[in-house]
Amino acid sequence: SPDSSLRCLPVWFPLAVRALTAHGLVEEAMVFREGDFLPVAGGFPQAAAGFPVAVGVSVGVVLRAAGREADGAFMKNSVRRFISELDQQQIERCVRAAESSTRGEIVVMVTRASYHYPMAGLLGAMSLALPAAVALTAPVGGFFWVGPSNLWVFLAVLIPLSIGFHEMVQRIPILKRCFIRAREMEEEVREAAYVQFYRKGLHRTAGETGILFYVSVFERKVWVIGDRGITSRIPAAYWQEVSAGIVQAIRAGRAAEGICRAVTEVAGVLEQNFPARSGNADELKNVIVEDGSA
Repeated sequence: SPDSSLRCLPVWFPLAVRALTAHGLVEEAMVFREGDFLPVAGGFPQAAAGFPVAVGVSVGVVLRAAGREADGAFMKNSVRRFISELDQQQIERCVRAAESSTRGEIVVMVTRASYHYPMAGLLGAMSLALPAAVALTAPVGGFFWVGPSNLWVFLAVLIPLSIGFHEMVQRIPILKRCFIRAREMEEEVREAAYVQFYRKGLHRTAGETGILFYVSVFERKVWVIGDRGITSRIPAAYWQEVSAGIVQAIRAGRAAEGICRAVTEVAGVLEQNFPARSGNADELKNVIVEDGSA
């Protein structure tokens, strides 16, 4: 279905962005375009010389319901509302059990947001404060006997409204998403997932068997990334099914259950291709929850 976030924008908004673009105030890439929320699959780009081994395959599936608990509330502690301490313990047990039968190293990471999207606040403030300031200038100017079209009155109204709307957009997830393109969120989540794959050391496992389940709450997206040892034997279509299963469970309000089911299913496949050996050590932290600022 078309990007529903576009419905939040006033009809004059594209014209305003185009005008600002012409004056160099907004990059052309920030112009909103309609796009579909679709599953994404593809290979990782070739690594540059000296760069760690590239991830073989990644699959992202839009998670429409992941941010549901955060909507209508401030973003603080949104991850904790999405996945509780008991949920984390349940996932930890599932990952530990899965790794006991395979050489695969599974890491589940849930993060508040993959990027802070500074332009969203600016665009939101502009689209909300500008028409409000235009509407209020005449009555405010008349009240102070300076005329209905006084520029200083307009600026005096516009500036505090812009500051207020900027803070409101930055703090309310459902409103902030209205001013971010679906494609931009997808790109930021994909980039963040790859960064975390390397930052958390999944590329350094002994058999190149690291798998990252990356859930980004604000963007409502899930990415599953496997190292080249995994993807050399397991087709990309399988990871598409795994991600879709997680999404369906979260939509039903069973995030921990969906993640555990996916981990268990993956463990069964890994056990056939990468059975556990004697001295099989747990090389990485199993569950990572980051509630950093968005």
